[in-house]
Amino acid sequence: SKPEIWAAWGTNILAQKYFLKACIDLSLRLAKYQGNWLRYGELTFAGHPRHPSRLKYCWQFAPFDIQRYVHTLASNNLLDKKFR
Repeated sequence: SKPEIWAAWGTNILAQKYFLKACIDLSLRLAKYQGNWLRYGELTFAGHPRHPSRLKYCWQFAPFDIQRYVHTLASNNLLDKKFR
């Protein structure tokens, strides 16, 4: 069976530039396993999978398209911006 990978970093992924790079690197390294990426509940307003400390009990796991997410990060030039 395919592994399940829970995406749950929230908007804090924007706090440091290396968080974004780590996310992309992780997605590339795990691609060979063809895992099922999941999020819990709704995405944040900015489209990030919510951090576990910000969840509601009534939510459920749902598919998370990591390839689309990474593409969106790259197309919005978030990887090139310098964050504090």
